[in-house]
Amino acid sequence: MNPTPSYTVLKFSGDATETSESMRSVIDFIAIKAKSTPVAVVVAALGHSTDILLEAIDFAENADYRSADKNVDLMADTVCSVGTRTLEMLQDGTRQKMAINRMSAMVGEILDPLRRLLYGVSLLRQASAQTKDLVISFAERLNARVVAELLAASDCDALYVDSRDWTVTDATFSKALVDWDATQERVRTLQPQWEGRITVHPGLLGRTRDNRTTTLGRHGGDYTATLLARALQASEVVISTNVGGVMTADPALVSDAYPIARLTYMEALELANFSTHIFHPSTMIPLIASGIPLRIKHTSAAIGTGTVIDATGSDETRQPTAIATLENTAMISVEWRALTRPANVAARVLDALDVSGVTVWMANQAAHGQSVTAVVPEAQVDKAQAAIEDALQVEASRGEVAPVAVHRGFTLLTLVAGAMGRTPNVAGRLFATLGGMGVMIRAIAQSATARSISCVIDSSETRRATQEVHRSFNMSQSDSGKPLF
Repeated sequence: MNPTPSYTVLKFSGDATETSESMRSVIDFIAIKAKSTPVAVVVAALGHSTDILLEAIDFAENADYRSADKNVDLMADTVCSVGTRTLEMLQDGTRQKMAINRMSAMVGEILDPLRRLLYGVSLLRQASAQTKDLVISFAERLNARVVAELLAASDCDALYVDSRDWTVTDATFSKALVDWDATQERVRTLQPQWEGRITVHPGLLGRTRDNRTTTLGRHGGDYTATLLARALQASEVVISTNVGGVMTADPALVSDAYPIARLTYMEALELANFSTHIFHPSTMIPLIASGIPLRIKHTSAAIGTGTVIDATGSDETRQPTAIATLENTAMISVEWRALTRPANVAARVLDALDVSGVTVWMANQAAHGQSVTAVVPEAQVDKAQAAIEDALQVEASRGEVAPVAVHRGFTLLTLVAGAMGRTPNVAGRLFATLGGMGVMIRAIAQSATARSISCVIDSSETRRATQEVHRSFNMSQSDSGKPLF
């Protein structure tokens, strides 16, 4: 007797379902995959639906319910249009008309509570983080319901499963932390109902123990997929998106960037930490714990094999190095003046930033902690400055600490590859390349593992610096067979 095949978890980005043609490809791919293995599907919000709802919240907070409601109409029309045209490809005759009517009614039913919620926001002229999470959840849930309906129209036994029913989180709205033990127990309880069916789950969403909707943060849908994979003991997670894998650089900056064939979990985690363009940093945690491989590939099966991320990565000594660029950053610095006695100002500054919820991308401190520079998101500079000044107000009143210095308009450029830690002069080559171009390096840092080297440069130099570093490390597609170090 053959053992029961393990699950494959398929995650589709919003652009993968943005048109009827791409949606049809997704439905066909899922149906074919489900013939050979149990499949669980995680679906992101369609296209720009989340942005449309965020704008609707802004309208409602300004007491403009009419405009907020029009945004809901826009999202409903977009989803219905894609769903209807896809149904026309899948069915014909009376059955098609019934399916289209059913989908239209379903969309209206799902969005009615959203309209009431936005009306309430317009009366209060205020939306809390908890309210915003609930509003955003409608885009994720709606697209997953549509995908489940389209699979059913393709004669697949599909079941919509609200991921809030099994993803248990704390109450940190917009960036909720997952309670793994409770989440695993919920999946174990629900899984018998899923046997033999294609389950379709919205990404990004969770729920507190007292039933309040949460979201997991940017790219949280990928995290949903890997959490589900771990709970189901899946054999693989496949994320389909509009790029061909994890690229050697941002294709918007480097036209000849190309997919890296293999990465280790830790290399991928390092990249996620230094870029907002890849995936949620927590995506790797369930995979590291379970050893499940992750493949990131283009939604078109005809475009390459993508990037495989697992425990071993590549055994090639000429493996490409990825360049992560984090733009719109700022540097905030503090210097201790009373040099005759210890200050430990660095620890105090970083603690103040942590307590206030400011993201610190990189930090440098002088010997003995008497000065510190932190790289933070430019949007959080005012919050960071206020937190530091509050923490050091007594010392500042005595003149023992210099005024907080703020410098805006920077990019954090980072090289990431495990092989760098086994190769001398990588940092020298990076800085020589930038120096040879006349690019000023404002701050530098290297991880203890030597998997990454970061430097701060002026935002105006981002494009040409990234392109030249990409070329310098032999990462053009035509040079991909050359030694990189």
